[in-house]
Amino acid sequence: MAEDREHEQTLRRHVAETVALESDIERALEHQLEEVHAHPETAAVVRHFRETARSQREALEAYLERQGDEIVEATGTAVAALFGASAGEADGVQTPTVSDVLRADYAAFNFAAISYATLCEMGLRLYDPPLREIA
Repeated sequence: MAEDREHEQTLRRHVAETVALESDIERALEHQLEEVHAHPETAAVVRHFRETARSQREALEAYLERQGDEIVEATGTAVAALFGASAGEADGVQTPTVSDVLRADYAAFNFAAISYATLCEMGLRLYDPPLREIA
């Protein structure tokens, strides 16, 4: 019984962390739209990425609500720092190129893929079909 409770808490923590991750990605993509507006094809791709991040975040939040958990606010994931560094905040330059923007997206999506692989594995081990479907 205590082990089941621990597994549930671990699962919910991972889902909440993924919500924070998707929130950071979504915010960064919103900001990137301003940076790539001069490149219509890139802007369309970034817009699509943003909508995907929003949809995933909302699905994860709904999952947590069904589980009876509170939605946690993003607390600055590693991805938030990655987007800041790619935007030139690390060296004081605020003019990222389109390739800088897409490189940051690629790194963030790889980080998210690992997070979703973890959720999927947890969903399989704990027999949680709704979570597996989201992941």
